[in-house]
Amino acid sequence: SARDNPFFTVLSDGQYIYPKTIVKNVINGADGVVDFFDGLQSCWVKFDFGSRALRKITIHYGSVNGIANFALAGVNDSVTGWDRSNEPWGMVLCDSYGGTSTTKFYGGGPYRDALARLGISDALVNSLGGSGFAPTATQTAESNCGRARSADMSQFQNPDIFLCALGINDNVNYVGDGLYATAAAAQAGFAAAVNSTLNNIRNNSPNSVMVVLAPWFPPASNANFTNVNIGAGWKLKRDIMLAKLQTLSGPWIWVDPFLDHVITSSGYTYGPRGTYNAGAASGPNPSGANWWTGTGKTSATAGNGNGDIYTTDGTHPDAGNGCDYLASRLAGALRQAILAL
Repeated sequence: SARDNPFFTVLSDGQYIYPKTIVKNVINGADGVVDFFDGLQSCWVKFDFGSRALRKITIHYGSVNGIANFALAGVNDSVTGWDRSNEPWGMVLCDSYGGTSTTKFYGGGPYRDALARLGISDALVNSLGGSGFAPTATQTAESNCGRARSADMSQFQNPDIFLCALGINDNVNYVGDGLYATAAAAQAGFAAAVNSTLNNIRNNSPNSVMVVLAPWFPPASNANFTNVNIGAGWKLKRDIMLAKLQTLSGPWIWVDPFLDHVITSSGYTYGPRGTYNAGAASGPNPSGANWWTGTGKTSATAGNGNGDIYTTDGTHPDAGNGCDYLASRLAGALRQAILAL
């Protein structure tokens, strides 16, 4: 039960009971009793397993409003909590890319989906659109930036894996957003924020596998997003982030989707399969190695890359094909890197 538009991902004995998210599109319908506080009605979804048996059931739930309530249909049924302390779990710190629902999960974007493909279905995703390591033009509050949010996440310590995917929205070399007086100040501000954020993650989770993704973005937007093009600003962010990560103790994995490049703290390296362009404000993908290519989207195909089928707005992966594809690429890179640690 949920207030409206409930989403469920249900696993029984570790297997999905349905191949995609179960959705009930009801907003204040006639499904249940009107709630006194918000005036919305409970929307119920019934799961029938076909036979009585002892099962380990996991329900991942989401709703536009309200919280979930669960009830047993059979008079002889019972529920007992089971020990999940030995299961792996993960955390994700990210921007709007983590806010998209996928075919499997309500929210979490390709990141939660990628972790699930690695056998980590329990993931806490801290996603905020427009955010970066430092305050950005769209998220100017200090409390909304990565260094502040990573400190707030300290109450959840030592997940098996901590994935940090920020940087797309950060300013590293321009003054047009009113945040910095000079390009040098922007670079220094970005470097300081990266330093604080990654230090917070490592200090709070000294034994976790820390995964840091280089900023990634569909090419159509790279060329038009002020400083975050495929040229100087984009490469500068990558260099600052990787240099900081390489100073940290503990296990870590670096993934650069633009270059299809993976590095681990144990010395394993895959790629790079390309190089960055020289710094033009627009241009082709880095040697064609980018996981996400072309300048098209589903509503305006360009015939020059996979953006034609993986994004509806030219900026974010869509909830179906885009998130599934990027999750599969990320999971594949992480699987090999984890085995090499």
